[in-house]
Amino acid sequence: MTLDELKKGESESVEFKKNIPQDKDKFLKTTIAFANGAGGRIVFGVENNSWKVTGFSDDEVFQKFDAIANSIFDACFPTVVPIMSIEEIDNRKVIVAQIRAGMSKPYYLRSEGMMDGTYIRVAGVTRKLNLI
Repeated sequence: MTLDELKKGESESVEFKKNIPQDKDKFLKTTIAFANGAGGRIVFGVENNSWKVTGFSDDEVFQKFDAIANSIFDACFPTVVPIMSIEEIDNRKVIVAQIRAGMSKPYYLRSEGMMDGTYIRVAGVTRKLNLI
């Protein structure tokens, strides 16, 4: 991801998170939405509204990298395997979780079940999909 791409903001296929939220469901719902749609990238280390690159220190980047990958793998059903990378933007390390469009839709959060835990992406917003 480049600084120019970053300045375009969030979209149907890009989501920014400054850090791993305490409530991991906030990025896991977006993961589900990307898997249910055309795929997308969640970029950790970028402020959501200002697009300021905060990044992660060398000491914490690998721990957060593993935590993100494990959270996605454990929380989504069918299983979502993210393509993870550490990239440098503006001399700061960010973590990118690339989510491919799924082949076994619908994807949902295990903890919420299929009826309540299925999400889609509408423009730059993650929305719950009503399956009734």
